[in-house]
Amino acid sequence: MSYSTGEALIVTKTATATGFTSSNVTRGKWGILNGGASDHYAIVKPGAFAINQESITNLARMYRTVVQVWQRYKDDGTSLTTLEGHVENVIAALQPWRKLGDTGGTIRDAYVSGGGEVTEEWRTNADGPSWLKQELFVDWIEENYVTYQE
Repeated sequence: MSYSTGEALIVTKTATATGFTSSNVTRGKWGILNGGASDHYAIVKPGAFAINQESITNLARMYRTVVQVWQRYKDDGTSLTTLEGHVENVIAALQPWRKLGDTGGTIRDAYVSGGGEVTEEWRTNADGPSWLKQELFVDWIEENYVTYQE
């Protein structure tokens, strides 16, 4: 398995969240915010990673995938609560999948480990933000066996 394969599993599970489909969940395509028809999106991108040697031939690759949940800003009250609802829906869709639906048996564990604060994405020459965004962190561990050459 590769990182991109695991990330694709996260995209697939995110698209099953209430209010989300494959049309408003992307892998690293922020341009959809400029021309998409939806008022909310989930954009998945790579986060940090680490590799831990567990035995002479077994390495655990620990990945973090970031799921950015975006809500178009409309007004001061409901835009934030709508974003919070979308975040909860994405968490609810991801949490039951401890192996992300991996059928190859290489993902040992996966879970939503937390998230960042809500941020405002401002448009130029405007009185308020155009988007609200919150990031969720999906941490997952992949088994990786190495055959050494020396």
